[in-house]
Amino acid sequence: MLVYLTVMIMCSILLYAMRYNKNKVTPLAITFGMIWMMIALQDGWGGDHMVYINHLDYIKGLNFYEIISDDTHGAVGYKLIMWLMPDIHTAQVVGLAIWCFSMAFFFYHFVPQKWWFFAILFVFFDRAILMGMVSSFLRMAIANSFLIFAIYYVSKSKRVVAGILIFVGSFFHQSVLGLLPLVFVSTKPTIRSLSFILGLFAVIAIVSIVFPSSWTNLVESVILGVDSLAEYAFYFEENATFQSKGLILIILFYWVYQLSKQKIRQDLSTQEYLMLNLALIRIAFDLLPAFGLSTRFFYYIDIYFFAGMMCLLNRMHKKNIHIYGIAFTLLIVFWFFGYHTYSKTLFFRECWSFYNFIF
Repeated sequence: MLVYLTVMIMCSILLYAMRYNKNKVTPLAITFGMIWMMIALQDGWGGDHMVYINHLDYIKGLNFYEIISDDTHGAVGYKLIMWLMPDIHTAQVVGLAIWCFSMAFFFYHFVPQKWWFFAILFVFFDRAILMGMVSSFLRMAIANSFLIFAIYYVSKSKRVVAGILIFVGSFFHQSVLGLLPLVFVSTKPTIRSLSFILGLFAVIAIVSIVFPSSWTNLVESVILGVDSLAEYAFYFEENATFQSKGLILIILFYWVYQLSKQKIRQDLSTQEYLMLNLALIRIAFDLLPAFGLSTRFFYYIDIYFFAGMMCLLNRMHKKNIHIYGIAFTLLIVFWFFGYHTYSKTLFFRECWSFYNFIF
């Protein structure tokens, strides 16, 4: 992963050096251009690579009518784009170009420029963001891109447009339909007190510990009740477990407390309130019992969590010691317990540890 980590450091240094640059487009274009180039010059990253090669071989053998009528191998939008691609590498380059553009758009509108250099680290460290999109380049990456633009329209109070964009994104990965409730997330300061918010998260944690199967049963009933989502039923074969224990649980409540303090302020922008709320939603799902389908949600929501945390850091006084506390705990959770731990697994060594040049 030398190339991967080198590009990460280069991106972070560039964004730090240009954190006060009046032209916000240039540093983002260079940063996500480097990320796209890194992806475009390699071949074979991700555990699903051979699966997509087999998908392409299958789809190439179908005609247009068979493509739109076939009910296997993914959503119709994904199959149509795959059908048009000459090879799997071109498909990956196209899919990740769309995603990199949408991510640059997201950083421009939702992540405070002063903290771009820190936020970009988690794009690389968090398994659900960059590595997740490389693995699902023409499915979840494009669905994620539609969700990003949908969230933008939520911030502009154009929720119908946002809902339409999520629906269009489902033509590439149907799981994005599960994010439709995000269309209704508030972009205004909360009327609830700090103690109420903390109490609500405490109840979520307690219920998750005492009745871990209740959440899984609720979600399973919803998923099985929607025909288009029935294909994800097999994820419920895994038993529900409450994974946020010990140090992680303390950190999560530390984040909830700091985010909630900003959420009750009256002087933030609609984009900031939206990101703070989405960050809290992500933490709430971290407190809930985990099962196979949970990872799908994090693949979509994690970028908004980090944006919310960057908004939090940006609104703190520069002498506030909690800036260092938040930065340190983010690195502990997503680098040490996340990327560092993941890098020791056999799957990582087989699918991510080597940079495979296309030449």
